[in-house]
Amino acid sequence: MLTKRWKQAGTPAVTPHDFRRTFISTLLSKGVDLLTVQRMAGHSDPRTTSGYDLRPDEDMKAAATLLHLPYNSSI
Repeated sequence: MLTKRWKQAGTPAVTPHDFRRTFISTLLSKGVDLLTVQRMAGHSDPRTTSGYDLRPDEDMKAAATLLHLPYNSSI
């Protein structure tokens, strides 16, 4: 059915793993922790889940702005 529908839509090929990647990346982007997403995806190892993570570098840059790194400028 999936093959039939993407051909009708005239889009590039779609696989079930594309849906898993979107599912996992979206949850992680929304701030759901990795272990929760791992359990939702049915993975026994968080490394498997992290392999599906397709978040862009901009997400990492945005996350870094949340850190407060106090420093002493007189040193």
